[in-house]
Amino acid sequence: MDRDFGRGKRTIQIDLASENDQGDLDRLLDDAHVFVQGFRPGALAASGLSPETLAQHFQRRGIVCAKCLRSNLLGDECLRGRAFWGRRRGTAYSCQAPDHVRGYFLAAGIMAALYKQATEGGSWRVDVPLAGVMKYLRSLGSGKDEYLETRDTRFDPMTAVGIPL
Repeated sequence: MDRDFGRGKRTIQIDLASENDQGDLDRLLDDAHVFVQGFRPGALAASGLSPETLAQHFQRRGIVCAKCLRSNLLGDECLRGRAFWGRRRGTAYSCQAPDHVRGYFLAAGIMAALYKQATEGGSWRVDVPLAGVMKYLRSLGSGKDEYLETRDTRFDPMTAVGIPL
């Protein structure tokens, strides 16, 4: 998936407790326009990487902080949801539509934020919760089989929306 969806991105795996790794991140942030992260809410705040702290640090030029949220549930609500879903055995899919759509929505939000930054200045924040994306996708209903086609791939047969000719 990284070869397909990771093009044009600079990524790094760091240990925020390491001064060397923190220095690497600081150098990347020096000329970054967008900071994307997917950690738990508040997990990066102690390291000075909250959207508010980054906006203050990049006050002159601004920065877009984008986050893929696993859910918008916190505390007891989140624990109850996990306990409920934990009762059922999951199914492995080759492509998780909610995850992909969340990425597309995040990219669209980042582009909108960059436009706002170019026209109005400042820093902007984009949050896309997975639970919201799943709710949206369910609201669309299921597709019709007549629009689907199945093709063999090197992994497994893949069913997707066909290309109209």
